[in-house]
Amino acid sequence: MDIQVFFVNRGDMLLFDLSHAMQSVKALKRVIEKNLGIPVSNQVLLMSGGGVVDSDQRVCTYTSGK
Repeated sequence: MDIQVFFVNRGDMLLFDLSHAMQSVKALKRVIEKNLGIPVSNQVLLMSGGGVVDSDQRVCTYTSGK
């Protein structure tokens, strides 16, 4: 199972290992920066319903919306 992140600028769905779910959103942003070169300061992560996620929360605190 993976974490799905939709990259709006390219229209791509990106998959990240589920092991990141226990980490903070901030840590996931650092992984995105490392893998894609998008600075953390330029990232805005949203839940499937459109709400902005809190960088200090764990990724697993947010549901998939299903």
